Amino acid sequence: LNNSDLKLELKEKLIQKIDTVINDITTITGIKEAHSLFHYSKVKPTWDNIQAMFANDSDLLSTSVITFLNQDNNAIALSKSRMTTAINEDGVEVYSKLCKALIHEKSINDVSYKLLLQSIPWCYNNFDPSLITTERMKVLIESNKVQKVVAGYDFLRLNYKDLNVQLIENAPDKFIEQVDQIVFDTSDMELLLSSSKICKEMKFRFINSVNESIIVNSFILSIFDSSFFFISCTYLFMKSKVLHHHSVYSSNPSEY
Repeated sequence: LNNSDLKLELKEKLIQKIDTVINDITTITGIKEAHSLFHYSKVKPTWDNIQAMFANDSDLLSTSVITFLNQDNNAIALSKSRMTTAINEDGVEVYSKLCKALIHEKSINDVSYKLLLQSIPWCYNNFDPSLITTERMKVLIESNKVQKVVAGYDFLRLNYKDLNVQLIENAPDKFIEQVDQIVFDTSDMELLLSSSKICKEMKFRFINSVNESIIVNSFILSIFDSSFFFISCTYLFMKSKVLHHHSVYSSNPSEY
C-alpha cells in the first residue's frame, strides 16, 4: 500500500480482497489509502487509530471514519476501551477534540453513538444545540455525559426544556445541595414532583427550597395527578400550620 508505483485503483481492489487488518494506521503513508482502509474496515478498531486519522483530517471526522464507526463490530470493540485523559506537549488533552466531535456528529447511527459514549472519559455542561437532537441529549444524560452541576442544569433548561429535570432525577442528592442556585418554574416542579425516580422525602426537600408561588401554581394543575396532588396538599397544609403558629405567638410576645 505504500508503494508509490501502484495506482490507487489497484490498491483499493487489493484492500477489498485481502483479509489483512492494519494494526497501526500511521504506518500507511498515503492519506487516500488510509481512508480506503477505514472505509472497508481493514484497520484495527483502536482509539489510537481513530485519533491519528482524526488529526490527519484537520480534527474532522471523515466519511470513511464515520462509515468505520457505524459498523457494529467496530463500535463494540471501541466501547470496551476508554480514551485516556493524557495531555500532549502543549498541555492539551489528546482526545478532547475527538470526543467533542463524536458527541456532535449527526451521521453516527444511534447504536454506535450509545456504544462510543462509553469510551468518553469526560462529561460536559455545554453543547451545540444545533447539532444535538432532543433524543440524543437524552442519551447523553443517561450516559452521564452531562455534568450534574448548576451549569449543566441551566444549559438544559434553556436549550432542552424538561430534560433539566431528567438530569436532577439522575442525581437528586447532588442537586439538593445546590438547590439555592437552581432556577425552577412551575413546569419544572410539576415534573419533579410527579417523577417516579425521586422519593417523596427528596421531593419535600425540593419543595421546601422553592418559591411558594411555584408550588401554588403547580398545586392547581396537580389536581389531575393524585400523587402530585397529595404532595402539594401536604406541603400547603404544613405551610399554613407554620404561618398560623407564628402569627399566634408573634401577636402575644409576652406569652412566650
